[in-house]
Amino acid sequence: MAASPTVKPLQTILIDSEQLFVTEVSGTTVTVKRGVNGTTAATHLNAAAVTAFEYNHQIVQACNLMTARLFKRRESPFGTAGSAEMGTLNVIPRFDPDIRGLLNDYRRLGIGAT
Repeated sequence: MAASPTVKPLQTILIDSEQLFVTEVSGTTVTVKRGVNGTTAATHLNAAAVTAFEYNHQIVQACNLMTARLFKRRESPFGTAGSAEMGTLNVIPRFDPDIRGLLNDYRRLGIGAT
C-alpha cells in the first residue's frame, strides 16, 4: 500500500469495511495487520478510500486508565498496597468500576440479557 503523510505506525485505518493495524511505515510502504477488531480481510480496489479509524474518546480514556492501573499494580505485591502504620488497601481484583462506567454504553449484550 502506498503511504500517505497521515498514516502512522500504531494507527488503525479503515478501507471499505476492513480495519487494518499499521505496524510500520517506511518511505512509501506501509506494513499492516489485516482484518483487526473483528473485521475480515478483503480485496479492495486500488482507488478505495483509506481513512484513519477514530476510537471514541471514552474508549481511549478507559484503555489509558486500565494501562496506568495495571502498570501501578506491579508495585503492590500480593494484591495489597500500603503499610502497617498507614493501613492496607486491597487492589481491585476484577474489572475496575471506573472503567466499567466509561464502557457501559459499549457493551455487547447477549440474547436475553438486559
